[in-house]
Amino acid sequence: MRHRLHSRSDEEIIEEIDYRLNHRIGWPKPLPVLPLLVKRIYDEEVGLEDVAAIRTQINTILRTQRILIDGRIFFAYLYKYGSKPASKDISLIIPSPQQAQPWIYALKEIAKLFLGKGISYRIEFIDFSKTEAFTFTILPDNPYLLAAVSRKNWQSVNVLHRGSGTTREECPITVINHAWDAEDDGWWNSIVFTLQSSCPYEIALLSAENIFAMDLDVMTSARALLPEAFLDSVSMGASLGITGQLGGTLGGLLVIDMPDQPGAKFDNHSPLYPNNPLSTEKSLPIFSPCDTDTSMKLEIIEAGIRQNKQLIHGNGTYDIGLLMKVELGDNSKARVLEKVTEAVAQSETESKRLGCLRPLDWASIQLSQRSMENQIAGTKAGDFLNVFKGEEVNERSSEGLYPEVLVTKRGRTTGWTNGEVNSIKADLYLTRMVKGQKLDSYGEPISAWVVTASLMGSKFVSAGDSGSLVLNGYGVIVGLLFASHNSFGIGCVIPIELVIKDIERITGGTVRKPIKT
Repeated sequence: MRHRLHSRSDEEIIEEIDYRLNHRIGWPKPLPVLPLLVKRIYDEEVGLEDVAAIRTQINTILRTQRILIDGRIFFAYLYKYGSKPASKDISLIIPSPQQAQPWIYALKEIAKLFLGKGISYRIEFIDFSKTEAFTFTILPDNPYLLAAVSRKNWQSVNVLHRGSGTTREECPITVINHAWDAEDDGWWNSIVFTLQSSCPYEIALLSAENIFAMDLDVMTSARALLPEAFLDSVSMGASLGITGQLGGTLGGLLVIDMPDQPGAKFDNHSPLYPNNPLSTEKSLPIFSPCDTDTSMKLEIIEAGIRQNKQLIHGNGTYDIGLLMKVELGDNSKARVLEKVTEAVAQSETESKRLGCLRPLDWASIQLSQRSMENQIAGTKAGDFLNVFKGEEVNERSSEGLYPEVLVTKRGRTTGWTNGEVNSIKADLYLTRMVKGQKLDSYGEPISAWVVTASLMGSKFVSAGDSGSLVLNGYGVIVGLLFASHNSFGIGCVIPIELVIKDIERITGGTVRKPIKT
């Protein structure tokens, strides 16, 4: 990519260098905040006619400044999770062990080279050994720490052991903040600086990604109900839907003693519209606190309330309203006023009954022609629960989630994986990006248990695993996996008893199985 660039003095170039991380500096600032996906680009795809000569000049600069190179310099797209690479994401990547001053001098010279040739790509020196960090849980003997961040666009706060060491002891305790506006200087110059000066632990600010927490409620539910997806019996960890990672995981079987059955019964969070054939045929009871539909219903109700109140009170310009007309003696409007006032009262009552969107996200679906096996299956030798292979999962524990407990789950994407519960809960804003806009669904942070992978360098969870039941070492259900940080591979878990209580409240039934222990 070439276009005319303004010349810079050495001082101006140095002023434009991003120094925010010791193991990664670059020009021009600000660099996109980690974590990022890296997609290498072949030289012939970069769009530079004399790329070989440019590479030779860069290598000469690196040798002159005695820069150690870990491998080979390369061009790459560096872009955020959930987005697609674009030309603005291209950087020249120079992998190198951390060398503060030599990096700066070499970066300045390469920037001058790019400016002289009209090249507008970024330049980054990265010590990849520091970016490919391992994550370990915090043990119970560490003091509780809550990051003191103001209400900026932060998404989550985790406290974990994080670093390039291969053991928990070799990785420092780190307060990890994920933020949607992590590029904002306010974070780096104010909040991160304040935390670093007052907190005895490492501070990491990372770019937020979509926390996958049933982002597409209606679409996922609709896909799950296609006949093609439900031909045989289903087991724990089966795929919910038939279109890849936009689907989720069927966690397991619940036996609910229901009043007023058989027949369809839809609660106020129903994921199906009233004209859906499954609704009109009354063949399927479904219960789900579905955010998308709840939000839509609340918006429709509020719009109706506004319109009816305008009928009552007028619009202040062209219409004096029904109330004023009746007070002025137009008795023909009295009956209409009564009906509209009653409609407003009913709508306000319905709005209160619906309440607001809730982060407790579950779906209970009954399929009359589909059986489900709630047993431990698909394990291999050496797996956490392989000793219980073939046995039924029929117990749940109200006290099964606690610090340092080892757990396992079977997800539709990663299968059986083992993890360890962190001693400090994560604070989450379950925000999500929809058509380029950040939506704050719940208005306040929630807390959740965090599970990291037991096997170093692996992931406990990935996209599509949401909905998995989390079991302890005895095959007892202790939680429901409802969200994940995909770049970290860590999962967020709700205690199973909270889910059961909510199911019983919404359905009016009693969960008979799994049995509470």
